[in-house]
Amino acid sequence: MIDDLLKKFGVDRSTLTSVELDTLDTWAKALQAKRLQPEDITGYVNAMIDSISRELTGYEEPKSITSFLFRRKRHRSLEARLYNYIMLRDFLTSPEKAKKYVESQLKNLAQQINKIS
Repeated sequence: MIDDLLKKFGVDRSTLTSVELDTLDTWAKALQAKRLQPEDITGYVNAMIDSISRELTGYEEPKSITSFLFRRKRHRSLEARLYNYIMLRDFLTSPEKAKKYVESQLKNLAQQINKIS
């Protein structure tokens, strides 16, 4: 069931971190035993926000231009993930606020995609 959901949303299991995989396994077990409660999801989202925040602040200074460029790409990826988790947390905690937020972010995303294309 979890693999079907990952496929549906275009998430490749190999791109997930070990923490995310552990949480995914916990969710799979929870789905078999009971329904997920909003508190379960909110707890997971908060844990991911903390994890990504720690990872963002734990970088060493790059020693070469190649490592600098890779660091920058990884940093952007972490920022994007953090941003998504914060948006999800906002969505879970205040649906009306999140709806407006999601709409504005989708509009911004569409504008960015149009610029790239």
